[in-house]
Amino acid sequence: MSNNCCGAERLFNLKAAKKELRKYKKSGPGKPTRALIEAMGTTELKDQTLLDIGGGIGAIQWDFFKKGGAKTTHLEYSEGYLEVAEEYARENSWEGQIAFIQGDFLEVANTVEKHDFVTLDKVICCYPDYKGLLSSALNKCNHTIGMVYPLGGSIANIIVFFAKLFLKLSGNQFHPYIHPVASIRRLVFDEGFESVHSSVTFPWHVEVYRRV
Repeated sequence: MSNNCCGAERLFNLKAAKKELRKYKKSGPGKPTRALIEAMGTTELKDQTLLDIGGGIGAIQWDFFKKGGAKTTHLEYSEGYLEVAEEYARENSWEGQIAFIQGDFLEVANTVEKHDFVTLDKVICCYPDYKGLLSSALNKCNHTIGMVYPLGGSIANIIVFFAKLFLKLSGNQFHPYIHPVASIRRLVFDEGFESVHSSVTFPWHVEVYRRV
């Protein structure tokens, strides 16, 4: 297990997941996640499927089911977040529609089926190998993929610098990454997708692509 994975498990633990769920129940998904949900623009989802990579507490999936989605795969590295998501799914009688997978997507991708929709909400910044992550995610997408990832440039680098400093001082080995925006977009286009939405919810890009 890498130091980054160990650090992620400490940062995204059960306590953090419960706190995020309480906030979700009170005011809905966070701003970047809400922007992604709205950008996906899906209203008729009968018989459709969603692969939510790094699904967190499951906010994107809960909206997916409310709009008629059939099934989702919730792939999450954090055991704490997965536990909270499973509990909330049971509370809403969705547990029979969700396949919960705990692990690193790059390690389990070969076991995951293709889905109509794929989402990566603040996940790209957690992976040093963003090209491998994106290529695998795009390969699992039959129709539409949505992603939230950090802005590039000096402002993003300053934010990441202080984030790394805070994590280091707290003894956490987690390492966030800023990847080249142009390279991310080029990779998506090269895999046969076209852009259908692009916006900014500081300090995040919110983008949606559809397979051509």
